[in-house]
Amino acid sequence: IQTGEGHDPQELQLHYFKMHDYDGNNLLDGLELATAITHVHKEERGENGTPMKEEDLMNLIDEVLKDDDKNNDGYIDYAEFAKSLE
Repeated sequence: IQTGEGHDPQELQLHYFKMHDYDGNNLLDGLELATAITHVHKEERGENGTPMKEEDLMNLIDEVLKDDDKNNDGYIDYAEFAKSLE
């Protein structure tokens, strides 16, 4: 996450988390993670870059949940999200 002027990294992390928490339950599920990952991929590759293959996206979501879902509830909460960025 890039920091803009006047914003501290924690504010930006929370904003990014909330931006992808479409149902407002303070948890990121698999679909919300897919959208977040796709968003980051587009930013890195540019709008005209090669889209991520669905299989690669699914594998990455599984990996994120395996590594970062510390309570194994199938979601990433904000604390888990913030910890994953350290």
